[in-house]
This record gives sequence, structure tokens and C-alpha cells, in this order.
Amino acid sequence: MRPNNITTLPLHSTLNIPINGSNNQIQGKNDLFAIVIIFKTLLSIHSFGKFYRALDIQMSELAQKLHTISITAVEHAMGFIANWKELNPFFS
Repeated sequence: MRPNNITTLPLHSTLNIPINGSNNQIQGKNDLFAIVIIFKTLLSIHSFGKFYRALDIQMSELAQKLHTISITAVEHAMGFIANWKELNPFFS
């Protein structure tokens, strides 16, 4: 059984996430990236900033360890969009 999608938030549109035939964004609704969007929406700027920095560090460390698959492929599998770094709390 698949969990319910999160509600479409203004952030989905801001990030220009493409929409499927059911009028739902194809990413950030029912995947790990949905959690990042929820955190961006619910956490304070300071708290999200701490989370974002930790996530960015972990993704960078993972990218250095990958040899058979790209970090882009991993991010895509987790539902991350190509411009996910635009969520940086210090630029929004």
C-alpha cells in the first residue's frame, strides 16, 4: 500500500516541479523529498538551516563514495529535483 501524497504546497510551484496527468507534482509528494519540503514549510529558518546544511554535507560525502552510480541518480530515486539546493534557507 502506498502512503497518501502530501498536500500541494506553494513551494511545489515555486520549485517548478513538473505535474503529471493527475495534476500532481511528479516529485516531492510521495517520496523522501516530500519530507524535505515539509521541513522547509514547518521548521523555523534556523532549524531548517541546520537540517539543510547536514543534508548537503551528507549528500556531498555520499557523492564522493559513489563509484557505480551518480549522486544525481540517487537524488532522483529519492524524489529530489535537480534544483533542490534552491531550498537553501539563506537564499530564499
